[in-house]
Amino acid sequence: YLERVHTDDRPRVEEQIGAAVQYARPFATEERIVRPDGSVRRLETAGRVVTDEEGRVARVVGVCHDVTERKLAEEALASASVELERHELSRRQAVEINDNIIQSLVVAKYSHAGGDTARAERALEHTLAEARRIVAELQRTGHLAPGELRRHEPVRIGEEDARRGELRPGG
Repeated sequence: YLERVHTDDRPRVEEQIGAAVQYARPFATEERIVRPDGSVRRLETAGRVVTDEEGRVARVVGVCHDVTERKLAEEALASASVELERHELSRRQAVEINDNIIQSLVVAKYSHAGGDTARAERALEHTLAEARRIVAELQRTGHLAPGELRRHEPVRIGEEDARRGELRPGG
């Protein structure tokens, strides 16, 4: 059995079985084995030490269950869960951007067009505050590293662009 145990797992398994033999106690472990064809399987192994009338170890008996498929399913489930969480985060971010950024920009645009510059400025201030809050939340949760949003080129606004309301990178 130990010859088949994966070389990375063998020291731990030998130690566990050795302790079981030394103290005549049961053991349980998970390990990988390498089959003769080179395929790797994952096992759950449990065993116990059988002693003779004088308390000497007579043999070790145990059972191995191949849990490869279950472990693969658990890993796939964990991966799918991470992916689902990533999609849910993206959805929440899109809703937040729409509700707190885009709608405020629309209010600012229509307020400005209607001549209510004070309301337009309040809407823009609100938009900036919400954008900062969203970025700070993404940084706090580790989804965005500080400095990750730095532009390679600064946005420049020329007089003509400002009149048309257009921004362009690099001037």
